[in-house]
Amino acid sequence: MIPAEYKEDIIQSGINFMRSITEAYGTDEGMKLWDTIASTLDPDVKGQIFFAMLTGEYNNIITITGHNPGADRIRMIKTIRSVHKRGLGLKEAKDMSDIISLGKPVKLEIDPSARAMVLSELRKAGFYV
Repeated sequence: MIPAEYKEDIIQSGINFMRSITEAYGTDEGMKLWDTIASTLDPDVKGQIFFAMLTGEYNNIITITGHNPGADRIRMIKTIRSVHKRGLGLKEAKDMSDIISLGKPVKLEIDPSARAMVLSELRKAGFYV
């Protein structure tokens, strides 16, 4: 059984990982990997990841794990402000940028229908997502 405090992160990471693998290597390879991973997961977590992938339940969160050291700091802050679902203020966006610069991940709430555009914008700004 997975401790409750890790469950959400594991589900989100599993979804992001499977999405990235499928985009990079195709559906067939993604399904092969899913079969391997699913055989080792806690059944509850496995079901939630699978359900979330089917329904898009977790598509409103993107985790920024870091940034390119040469990235333009002002562009990073502007990008965070523009892609966050609630439209963050300057201080909130700067604080998030500072946390990312310290090597800590930050979760952004986004509009699920704009996910691909948001990922693209974040990557252009120098973020690792």
